[in-house]
Amino acid sequence: MAAETDSSAGLTAGDIALIFEMLDVGLNSIIFKGQLFGIYTGIVAFTLWNIYPDKCKPIRRAMVVVVLILHVLAAIDFALYWSYICLIYVKHGQTFVDEYLAHYSSNNLKIPMAITGIVSTICADTAMIWRCWMVWGKRWPIVVLPILFLISGIVLKIIMTYKQCIGLLITESEATFINLLMILYMAFILATTLWCTLMIIFRILSVGRASNGSGRPFRVYRHVIEILVESSALYAIFLLLDMVLVACQNMANFYMEDMAGFARGVAPTLLIGRVAAGHARPDDSWEGSVMSSLQFGRDSEQMGSQDDATQSVTVDNDLEVPPEREDHLERVSEQRVNDEDSFLLYGHRHTEVHR
Repeated sequence: MAAETDSSAGLTAGDIALIFEMLDVGLNSIIFKGQLFGIYTGIVAFTLWNIYPDKCKPIRRAMVVVVLILHVLAAIDFALYWSYICLIYVKHGQTFVDEYLAHYSSNNLKIPMAITGIVSTICADTAMIWRCWMVWGKRWPIVVLPILFLISGIVLKIIMTYKQCIGLLITESEATFINLLMILYMAFILATTLWCTLMIIFRILSVGRASNGSGRPFRVYRHVIEILVESSALYAIFLLLDMVLVACQNMANFYMEDMAGFARGVAPTLLIGRVAAGHARPDDSWEGSVMSSLQFGRDSEQMGSQDDATQSVTVDNDLEVPPEREDHLERVSEQRVNDEDSFLLYGHRHTEVHR
């Protein structure tokens, strides 16, 4: 108690309250991160269960590898953060000042944590860029900008990590520069995500207007799910909120960072599971141009009527008549035709007699 009093000497009541708030947020965020990781593990298990029946196909194997890499990186990241928290709150847990100083002291765990974050970002954003490329009919000009954004963001992240871990002394100007690098890094990653998200949403709306034009609630519901999953919109939303909180220096960014990391792994996992389960559109359906897609949307009512006609034909084909029943009906129809012919012939002769 005396040591804690000595270490806190010279600190104001506001400084002490701020330190305790930062320590509480740091501990609670890792607990929240563990809960999100448990949910993420369940989603990965469900996705792999859907992929398992088609594991013999090469594309399914590649999808399984991507899902497993993202989950393994998330597990490593959680283990590193848990070790980092134990290092702060257990090894340096004598006083709250020691815990606070341990947050900013250089250690061997910051570099691995940064590496897992960089690799996870590369895998998640690459999956999103790949889906945008597929949705736009494999047109490279559409994905040139997000690729450049991703490369720029990774370079900034490496510089920021070097400044944090290798630099011996961090002055106030260097701390401001590190915060600027962090904001720029998040801005480039957000630009990559938003570009792919908006381009995928625009493509889905232009190509899928025929499905929405029939006005059926189930089709509209599936269309909304398609937009949310295909475009990874949730990842973009959490990333945007995280960037705003970091720029405002709000401590809630710790929780939002956990949510963004959770969405970073879940978004491509859901996308890959959707493709593997066969719920995504076929790749050749995205090959048409934008103008043909818009023209296709104008003909939605005709397509809806054709779908109804197709469904009626399908129902008629399902209700086929058994062979013996069909022969009986043919005999009955022939007998009716013969009776009608006899009736007409009798009426004709009866008319001639009266003449």
